Amino acid sequence: MGNIQFYNEKVLFANNKVAMHEDCCCAGGPCSSCSSGMMPSFLVTIAGIAEGSCGSCSYFNNPFVLEQWTNECALDYAVSPAVCGIDEIRLLLSAGPQYHLAVELRASNFPILRFMKNLGSSKPNCESISGESLPWEYEGSWTCDGSSATCTVSAL
Repeated sequence: MGNIQFYNEKVLFANNKVAMHEDCCCAGGPCSSCSSGMMPSFLVTIAGIAEGSCGSCSYFNNPFVLEQWTNECALDYAVSPAVCGIDEIRLLLSAGPQYHLAVELRASNFPILRFMKNLGSSKPNCESISGESLPWEYEGSWTCDGSSATCTVSAL
């Protein structure tokens, strides 16, 4: 794992890159799929993405802090400029008869690599999700190899 720096017990920098701004730390936002009605920020840790033809695939083998920007029950981390075609990391909580938690590496709003876990039929307590491992589910065509990658998420 890379170098993580904290401020008031909150992650600010991971591998000398800004992970989040201290003024918007961990507030979260509304999410009707969470038992409390609020979706906190999440620390998403990805590991095991192997090099392909990109040359920068190791960028994704790091922790990222995802914040709610616009969508209810979705958190985002902007990869800017894009790395290996990926411009966004997104965490989604979807509802239906079952609740699913997913993390996607996305290119132009299209999922390229997805990890997903079924959380069951009851609304999850989003604030208590800690060290939850999301199994690899899908990989599209891109310049890295995520077939052995792992993803762990924790609410902040």
